[in-house]
Amino acid sequence: MKAPIYLDHAASTPVYPEAIECMLSYFDEHFANPNSRQHEPGKKAQAGIDRSKEQISELINCSSQDIYFTDSATTSLQKGISFIIDTLRIKGRHILYSATEHAAIIDHIPYWESLGYEFEALTPDKNGIINKEELNSKCRADTVLMILMMINNETGVLHDINEWSQVCHEKGLLLLSDASQALGKLPISMRTSKLDFLVGSSHKMCGPKGAACFVINNESSFIKDFPIADFNSCCHHPTPNVPSIVGMGKASEINNERLEEHLAHAKMLDTYLKKDLRSSFNAGINGAEHSKSPYILNVCLPEMPAQILIESLQNKVAIATGSACSSGQRKGSHVLKAMGFDAEHIAHSIRISTGFETNSDNLLKALDLIKQVKGVTV
Repeated sequence: MKAPIYLDHAASTPVYPEAIECMLSYFDEHFANPNSRQHEPGKKAQAGIDRSKEQISELINCSSQDIYFTDSATTSLQKGISFIIDTLRIKGRHILYSATEHAAIIDHIPYWESLGYEFEALTPDKNGIINKEELNSKCRADTVLMILMMINNETGVLHDINEWSQVCHEKGLLLLSDASQALGKLPISMRTSKLDFLVGSSHKMCGPKGAACFVINNESSFIKDFPIADFNSCCHHPTPNVPSIVGMGKASEINNERLEEHLAHAKMLDTYLKKDLRSSFNAGINGAEHSKSPYILNVCLPEMPAQILIESLQNKVAIATGSACSSGQRKGSHVLKAMGFDAEHIAHSIRISTGFETNSDNLLKALDLIKQVKGVTV
């Protein structure tokens, strides 16, 4: 059976062949535990991790010492936030976050609140943009942290982290950003933006699953105020997944080299997609068109229930209604709900996300197949 045309890259991406090649020797030749650095095999394994840190640091313009590896973005977010708020609890326990954050954060809030922390959501406007005035109105003397996704995983809405870092720092807040949909796809500079904390995922940028990063900017006031704070102290210490970490590093290196080329290609595909879907389906774009990633397009098709479309295309085109972490639960999108859309609108909305290997021919074929479903159901 021919593989479906894959347009769900916001959920996961294929691994670069070069990254796979780099990983192979860490399954046999350099298989040792990197925590066993009293002997040469352990040092060789650790060298692979150190090289990956260097490759990622070049991609996001930070020190390699700022980077900590985990097994997933979910772990990085949950452990990272726990580490930050536990360290900052002597200053305050009030945390602000975007209502459109990933479920990995929102679903974990009851746990943090059971520990005595207070989380308060900032609601986006109809375009998915968080208003800085709302931050000003909800910020209190005991507010210590703002959590804001760089690129929303469902709508592709982009927040300018440079601006948000400045606004947060003026208020005395630290800023954490989930950059899983931005890492390797858009330019990021920890040094320029002054972003305090960043989370990135390997398998969202053509690296392998099983590796992610939590980054603490060594120029952040957090480091100056709490110099002995150690992220590793809040984590268990399993043996690092060296092959996946090495693969993430190689994917970072490749993306750094091809960033402009990939971005131009994504913009071209995004422009064509929006034009065709509007003319063929009277589609409405969910999210701010003036501030979004070209890799993610969330649209409402008024004449086409999303679930019927996805099921009809099951073996032909891979698209989604939203986050892979929640789509299996058949819940309405919390992101679109937060933006003010009703259940009917949400039920007709789909997410199409392109990748580095998506080409125009496959995109045209996918659109033709979607139109065929429309012809059957309308």
